[in-house]
Amino acid sequence: RSGRIEVVEAGLESIGPEVAEGARAIVHLAARTDFKADGLDAYRPVNVGAALRMAALAARVGCPLHHVSTAYVSGNAGGVFGEDDLDVGQGHHNGYERSKWEAEVELRRAAGEGGFPLVVHRPGIVLPDSPRPGLDVGPGPLVHLRLLAGLEGRPDAPSRPIRCEGDPDGLLSLVGLDLVVRVLAEAALRTGWSGTSTYHLTASRPTRIAEVERAANATVAGLEVRLARPGTLGRPDAWERLLARRAAVYRPYLALRTVHDRSRLERDFDAGDGAGEGWLERVFAAHVRTWRTERLAPAEPADDRVPGYFRAFLAGKTGLVLVPGLSRLRAEFTVSVPSVGIHRLSIDQGRLRAVARVDAPSPNFDYELDAASFLDVVAGRTRPSTLFFDRRIRVRGDLHAALSTATALEDFFRLFPYVAEPVSGDRS
Repeated sequence: RSGRIEVVEAGLESIGPEVAEGARAIVHLAARTDFKADGLDAYRPVNVGAALRMAALAARVGCPLHHVSTAYVSGNAGGVFGEDDLDVGQGHHNGYERSKWEAEVELRRAAGEGGFPLVVHRPGIVLPDSPRPGLDVGPGPLVHLRLLAGLEGRPDAPSRPIRCEGDPDGLLSLVGLDLVVRVLAEAALRTGWSGTSTYHLTASRPTRIAEVERAANATVAGLEVRLARPGTLGRPDAWERLLARRAAVYRPYLALRTVHDRSRLERDFDAGDGAGEGWLERVFAAHVRTWRTERLAPAEPADDRVPGYFRAFLAGKTGLVLVPGLSRLRAEFTVSVPSVGIHRLSIDQGRLRAVARVDAPSPNFDYELDAASFLDVVAGRTRPSTLFFDRRIRVRGDLHAALSTATALEDFFRLFPYVAEPVSGDRS
């Protein structure tokens, strides 16, 4: 207000009209942006429903609504997708894309009925120039980079390139966070809006997948990701299977050929390039430096919360199928938490058969990790693959079997998260 932007924290389902009284504009950024859910219904309450509640506020106050969508409402359209384009017969790759598309459709209808100006902002894939420690890895390109960064300096790092399916000539709409923030702030403070306007907050040109590959390989010395055109990967090794599983939700984006036109953005704003020469290399280098710093941070004491996982939580699932569709999983291994002890787990035909405290690591393979890292995994907060990459798990024994088993169990930790209660003095 009074020429400033005010941040309002409120529940999206209970937000009242009082928060918008006197506002010159409403900027709606909240959304569910992950790709974890399978169906569209998981995204609609926030991405469509909450957007319509913001529309009702804008209509009540009589001010513009600035809605942050995504350039990827374009789905699989291909070719040039204009700022005025919305329904060109395209399909969508996931519930996130489709729900953002539906939100735009519904908001245009609401703006027509409510008489408020609607400004739709469609960012590309936003990469922060200065990442903060502790944040999630981020979108697709950073998942691949995290793999390389985590393997750097490890004695078990692969000696040959890690292959990844992708089209070198595919296009990504990568954009710097600075451009997105600058345009949103200027647009929110601007007056004279009318009707509906749409802007692609993208860089002046899309980034080829081959450029992403080169930037990643240049950032981490001694390790390499190599693109393999879809259908040509052949027989992947354990590291390649791990990467493929971790990055599966981003696979469609490694073969798109869509160009997001930003003519209106260039006409109405001094947007700049958004991803100039050397930008991607600088962004990648900043993220790798941040991840290295995180690896050196001391873990918080958590050993008194670990025993209950083996003694009660996990033992209570003996005889049950751990994850639907994993009936072929067979493994016997140990988990070593130095401050707690060693526990052996036996899995047969996807069912947990036994959990026992033992005195020595399994000859098959053993995961050794600190208590805080263990709790992050079993609570579903961190994927085992992330800990491998960050060198927070030490594997003894058959590395390939250990990687494959950990990857297979990622869904179990997500479906059955462990909320640890302190059990002081208990090391059983």
